[in-house]
Formats: sequence, structure tokens, C-alpha cells
Amino acid sequence: MYYLTTLGDFNKPDLMIELKYIIFDDPASREKNIADIVFRLNKVLKDPRFTIPFGRAKRHNWLEVSPDHAIMQLLNFLRDCI
Repeated sequence: MYYLTTLGDFNKPDLMIELKYIIFDDPASREKNIADIVFRLNKVLKDPRFTIPFGRAKRHNWLEVSPDHAIMQLLNFLRDCI
């Protein structure tokens, strides 16, 4: 998703359409709006148990960006959608 939101051609209206079908329209989903998604992702993506493996995957980092940078960019993109 980092690639699509920074280097690709993915835009906010497209994201909102996808989120509606995948998350917002799902009755089992706890997230009902983009602010809920940002809140949940912020908790998960800032958890060291989740981020430490990213730092170890040096040979798979084809974008050559740090995990912290990718997470920050993704969260900023989503916050701009609110």
C-alpha cells in the first residue's frame, strides 16, 4: 500500500471506494469510518512486535525505505482521507 499511495497512481477516492466494499459494508467489521481505520492501524503499526520483523527483512525491501518512513507515509495518507 505504501507503493500505491506514494509512487503509484492510487488516490483517495479510489481508496474510499475500496474501503467501503471491503470494510465499511462488512457487518462484522469494528471500523465504521476512516478515522477508525487510522486509529487501529496506528496502534498496530507502532507496536514493536509488528515492526521489528520489517527491520529484519533487508533483502525484501525493494522500495529501499525504512519501515518507520513507510508507516508514517501510509498513516499520513490515510489521515488526509478523513
